[in-house]
Amino acid sequence: MQAGHTAAARSLAPAQLVGKSVNEALAQMAFSQQSRARAAKTVVERALLNADFYHGLGREALMVERAWTGRHLQSPRIRYHSKARAGRSHWRTSMLTVRVREMNAVEAASLNKFATARAEKRAALDPRGY
Repeated sequence: MQAGHTAAARSLAPAQLVGKSVNEALAQMAFSQQSRARAAKTVVERALLNADFYHGLGREALMVERAWTGRHLQSPRIRYHSKARAGRSHWRTSMLTVRVREMNAVEAASLNKFATARAEKRAALDPRGY
């Protein structure tokens, strides 16, 4: 499943998403300081909803297979110069696309193994003893 969104510039957000589960990718973009993280989060959410609606795939079964940016629409604008002259400039946008796929058993087991190990380590370090 693919989903796209128009963003103003390319960023490192697509590189951070690839190879992560959908839940982890959404968490990364929710707390990212990058300016385009909100657009990337929206694209991942749209891809998740598309996979659920069209293919019936659950949130836990999906991972980001590929994410890339590319050219999108550009609109001409007038740039005014002195002496009653004018030039032409373009307002450019880029497209962020995310492709998600269903994880196989090995990938799902490795994600769950690390998640439980982190949770156990966190519980051991918690001074309150919850």
